[in-house]
Amino acid sequence: MHRVSQPAPSFFTLPKKMHWMALLSGLLGTILTICVVHVVIISHEREFLLEYSEAILSRALKANKESRLSLKFASQSPYPQCSPQDMGYLRTGLWDFDFIHDIGRLKNGAIECSAGWGLLTHQRNLPHSSELTPDGYQFWKQLKDIPKEGISSDAVAQGNSIAFVSHYVFTNLPRVPEFISAVLTTKRSDYIYQTFGDINKQQTVALLSGEQDPFFWLPIEGRKIHTELCSQGSTVVCTTAVDSQLGIFGISYLYHTVIIVIGFLFGGITSLLVSFARLRKHSLGSHLKKAIEKKLLHVQYQPKIQLQTGEVVGVEALARWNDDTYGAVSPDVFIALAEQNNLIKSLTKVIVEKTLMDMRDYLVNNESFFVSINLSIQDLTDTQFLSFIDDLVERHGIKQEQLIFEITERSAADQEAMSNTTKQFIKKGYQVSLDDFGTGYSNLSWLSALEADEIKIDKMFTQAIGTDSINQNMLNGIFQLIENLKMHVVFEGIEDQCAEDYILERSPDAIGQGWLYSRPVNAEAIGQLLTTQPLRKDSNE
Repeated sequence: MHRVSQPAPSFFTLPKKMHWMALLSGLLGTILTICVVHVVIISHEREFLLEYSEAILSRALKANKESRLSLKFASQSPYPQCSPQDMGYLRTGLWDFDFIHDIGRLKNGAIECSAGWGLLTHQRNLPHSSELTPDGYQFWKQLKDIPKEGISSDAVAQGNSIAFVSHYVFTNLPRVPEFISAVLTTKRSDYIYQTFGDINKQQTVALLSGEQDPFFWLPIEGRKIHTELCSQGSTVVCTTAVDSQLGIFGISYLYHTVIIVIGFLFGGITSLLVSFARLRKHSLGSHLKKAIEKKLLHVQYQPKIQLQTGEVVGVEALARWNDDTYGAVSPDVFIALAEQNNLIKSLTKVIVEKTLMDMRDYLVNNESFFVSINLSIQDLTDTQFLSFIDDLVERHGIKQEQLIFEITERSAADQEAMSNTTKQFIKKGYQVSLDDFGTGYSNLSWLSALEADEIKIDKMFTQAIGTDSINQNMLNGIFQLIENLKMHVVFEGIEDQCAEDYILERSPDAIGQGWLYSRPVNAEAIGQLLTTQPLRKDSNE
């Protein structure tokens, strides 16, 4: 007897138990999708709140800074108060400030004149200030009908000068939905500078006094999140922002329908994609770990030029990584990844080994030639690192003074511990360089504590040469500091002849590096540069 073939089972011919399991999977997929989408949206909303708060805080700090600078400028006027020359002086200064629309003079509690309105015939007494800071600055919020009727403006005063803040300080901020609000306050929230969005006084008080909802991520209507950012320094202002419609409750019903349909059909795929995304994120770290173990990283070298002679006198070793899967990975990416995954010590040792191997002949044949190598805080706190360096130097026959270790502060490490560590390097004969001087933690206190042999001026100052900027003015101060310190100095980021001439005129013994001379190259190219010295300047010039 022939057996009758049965048709393949379909969803509709499966047992009822399987039907319920399929429906349950769809339901769970829907719930999972809703939860995931809800959390993802909240994550983006939280990032947006921080960006929005940062934008408000940045504008407030700039306006505050310009207020103080404008008042300082006004106080330096050499002319009699409210004289034509004095008002001309104030008008000239207004061009330097984006958020100050007028500067005036005070006399007996009233505005006597201003750069915009000239000498006032009808003077109005100023009301009591909204806030008085310990350093003598007075603040008025929405000062009305002063200096003229129909005009209102925030104002800041000190001594006999007053500055009026522009109405455009907080224009062109990121657009936000109506359910997002923000408040700009003092650190203790005892004074409110300004509110943003649809928020009343009662809601403002509740926002500033409330605590973060620990269960804000639950897909339940009515949950809220808020973020707070505060500035640093003597004048501390804070921005508190709130989102009152989180996640899926801030989107339209059409999106709700789409989410439910997608969740019911492809709920399991969401989990798979999340897992894949997590796996891919961590796979770069695993590739880096293998590359370090197999010493697959390589080094390129950027020449350092003695500006006065044009000779290549040294190089900076720069780590590079070309992965078979990800291609050329940026040093900013893989170095940060190495630090996060406790791989930086191993990475540094690989780079040091390859550097000394590449540069050995050049260093041995030219004792005035040197190599700079970047170290992290973790490298310096490694008790075995110095012994590792000593062994390599002895093995290759290199002099200790030919190695310069550049220290860049990525975090506020203990200054005393760092000082003790660098002194051990210096005692052995190695040189220490304070990298990115003028930025971050690389400041005068670190310069004193580390007893560095060299400082490297960050390229943000070099590239400000020829501009009318704060960095240009700071650079001029750095030149004065260099002259007094009598120490080696290296300028990064030299890209044109104008910058070189400017530096050379003010610091004849300076060393430079940048694309004007050479991009980072391999060890063989360094050998050719040392042999030909193509940048050497004619001694007769």
